[in-house]
Amino acid sequence: MTFHHTLFSFIYGITIFTVAIPVQSASAVHWLQSASEIDQELTAQDYIDRGLSKYQQKDYQGAINDFNQALVLDYTNSLAYINRANARDDAGDSQGALEDYTKALEFSPESESAYYNRAVTRTRIGDTEGAIEDYNRCLTIDPNYASAYYNRANLFYGQGKKDLALSDYDMAISLAPERDNFYVNRGNALDDSNQPQAALEDYTQAIKLNPVNAYAYLNRAITHNRLNNQEQAKQDLLKASDLFLSQNNERMYQKTQEILKTI
Repeated sequence: MTFHHTLFSFIYGITIFTVAIPVQSASAVHWLQSASEIDQELTAQDYIDRGLSKYQQKDYQGAINDFNQALVLDYTNSLAYINRANARDDAGDSQGALEDYTKALEFSPESESAYYNRAVTRTRIGDTEGAIEDYNRCLTIDPNYASAYYNRANLFYGQGKKDLALSDYDMAISLAPERDNFYVNRGNALDDSNQPQAALEDYTQAIKLNPVNAYAYLNRAITHNRLNNQEQAKQDLLKASDLFLSQNNERMYQKTQEILKTI
């Protein structure tokens, strides 16, 4: 029986700003709270900082409210738009998030993180081509953005563009060799490109970096199974199964158990 590799997850929305970005002038934003509702003793940065604190506590609506107030005080503040977009996206309002990232880019067109996070949201809603375009722009601005290469590689991999995916995984790993998940997904692309030994090396490196990476064990097991190394495959599957169970990942635990029954 043939099993397919499991792609490690994308890196979502990891960029949260804590310092101001230079802003440009723009037309007024009419749908924000009125100035009378704002505590005049607080600055826009104060509201942003408080909003970030609420965001980190997963109080997304509270964070959105504070970012709204920051924008009443400074409607050209890209920092506030980007962080409100992050909160909106995590609260399930992907369209609102896209609008805010786009607004941030209107005021700070060289913001690589606005492009990055907009790409993440576009990926979530299935706009793969739009996401790739945003990662392209992000990397034009900051060619050392490892997570952008990694996420773009995942999109290329999903499109079956293995050479492009491998090139991006290589760049991501060269920039951030400590990231175990980068090796897992490059291993998948290598195995699917008929380079199983190189794939095994990547899975093993991922395990060295993070011994509790269950996906590394699972994918290494799949490659061992393809090479008819049943004993090694079984040992890796047992380890992956134990890790998924301890990590409360019931879906992957059950998948691993199903594979075990066939070996």
